[in-house]
Amino acid sequence: LIGLFSMFCLYPSFVHAGQKYSVTPLVIDVDAEARDITTKKIVVTNLGEQQITIYPTVNNISLNAGGVIEAFLSPAESDRTQSLASWIEIKRLGMDLKAGESREFDVTFRINPNPVPGTYHAFIGFGNGRNRDEAEQQVEEGQAPGTIVTLTIEDKKVEALSLSGFTVQ
Repeated sequence: LIGLFSMFCLYPSFVHAGQKYSVTPLVIDVDAEARDITTKKIVVTNLGEQQITIYPTVNNISLNAGGVIEAFLSPAESDRTQSLASWIEIKRLGMDLKAGESREFDVTFRINPNPVPGTYHAFIGFGNGRNRDEAEQQVEEGQAPGTIVTLTIEDKKVEALSLSGFTVQ
């Protein structure tokens, strides 16, 4: 009985350990201007032997000088003129991936009409699990693969001076 009990208790972690999947590319770099619309592709491949359900999530992040994620930023900490996550569109429904199957996700960047110039970072994570909450927790704990997005908006302000008349005295 003890052996059966321990086998049932360890079964979920054994199944989880066997579910391997990859996400490519690891990094997407985008240069954009106000109102730009750009689409990129991300491919998720199930390398395991069992079907998995993945849930895409998009999170604003901060990176350290070495390019490592320091923190996930709450959506309340940024407004729409400075939030890369609010500019990213991706289907966020749970997707089943059979063993060996690959799925391509379109990621569309719709830049705000009045963005603040600068460099923005986001993490598009692909957690797996029985539900979205479980998958999102994996992403926030750094246990799910994903793609780091770096988007740069240059300051393209043009200052002009117009002289309507000139007289010499």
